[in-house]
Amino acid sequence: MQLRIHRGIQRAAERAGHPVQIQWTHDPARIAEIGRSGAGMILVGPHAPISPAKAPRIPLIKVGMIAPLEPVDQINLTADESTAALGLKLYEYGHRKIVYLEGAGGLRGRAGRYHAMRDALEALPGVAVRELFFVENGGFLAAFQEMREGGFSPTAIVAGNDWMAMGAISDLLRVGIRVPEDLSVVGYGDYPAATQITPQITTIRVPGEKMGAAALQ
Repeated sequence: MQLRIHRGIQRAAERAGHPVQIQWTHDPARIAEIGRSGAGMILVGPHAPISPAKAPRIPLIKVGMIAPLEPVDQINLTADESTAALGLKLYEYGHRKIVYLEGAGGLRGRAGRYHAMRDALEALPGVAVRELFFVENGGFLAAFQEMREGGFSPTAIVAGNDWMAMGAISDLLRVGIRVPEDLSVVGYGDYPAATQITPQITTIRVPGEKMGAAALQ
């Protein structure tokens, strides 16, 4: 996703005739140093909150989430709303038990999307929504089987991103659970790989190039 955002920034900059320099860092000191040499700055991906005292004295945009009262302009998605809409669509298709894959947990974006979907569904009759936490490199299947043995057998999985969705599909098929015949799986991000596996993943599209272009503009 970050590469799509970078591509959108670069293409918008080329059209406007502005040079763009890309740096890979999460170091606040390095960010402040870069801010002294440019006409503007775009931060992509997770970065520590910027305090008013340490904010660069140039236009500053974050593509993604910002902290409360952070003195930074923002380009972001209606990700919570789109995931809530997805939950309602799953309900319309007949799903009443839905699990949301958080992975290791602790990520604000994933947690926000889960709560938005849960809040949209909790007033509807007969619906149960659960979170599933697990180690993301190989821990899904054991956590999923433990959940089913505990009495919760979902008919739909909503994953925090497409990589988790692909991993879940692979594990499910390996133990004889058919997708989508036995269990529906939905991803998030619309990664190119989502269309390169069988079955292809239904996913929520994140328009990275448009977000990058909007940040540059």
